[in-house]
Amino acid sequence: ALYGRSFQLQHVQSGLFVCANQAAAAVDAAHRKVCLAAGGVGCHWRIKPRFLIRTEGSPIYSGDDWVIESVALRGHFLAASHLPYATLQPKSKKAAIEAGLGDTVRYDMLEINCCTSPTTFRARRFAHVHRKDERALFTNEIFQIYHPQGVAFVRAS
Repeated sequence: ALYGRSFQLQHVQSGLFVCANQAAAAVDAAHRKVCLAAGGVGCHWRIKPRFLIRTEGSPIYSGDDWVIESVALRGHFLAASHLPYATLQPKSKKAAIEAGLGDTVRYDMLEINCCTSPTTFRARRFAHVHRKDERALFTNEIFQIYHPQGVAFVRAS
């Protein structure tokens, strides 16, 4: 994969794609909503280098810091909210079960949305592969997206 090229982020378990749209985000209403969708124009993204040590057109290496810009919403980047996602969830396990959400509600999750302030992300290989250049990321490769400021991996729920 190269910096600057358009791509889609696919959620492996559901087969759906990460999609940005014009609707307001649930937690940060000033930001745009990000969801999983079967496809569409909002599902296209572009990885840009976070720092000037890499340029557009150069290979993306595992461990690089980068930002993810929406192709459909130019100038809007994938970001982690600074507000806890728990503001939308029931306040207790009992309330979560009664609302049909199960008993695994997490109160430490942050919303992923789209905003004009870039957030740094980093790729971490999901499984070790053996090839000539093990540092580079390749198309159709499975990897996890790590958010260094949040000290957590991005996950769909």
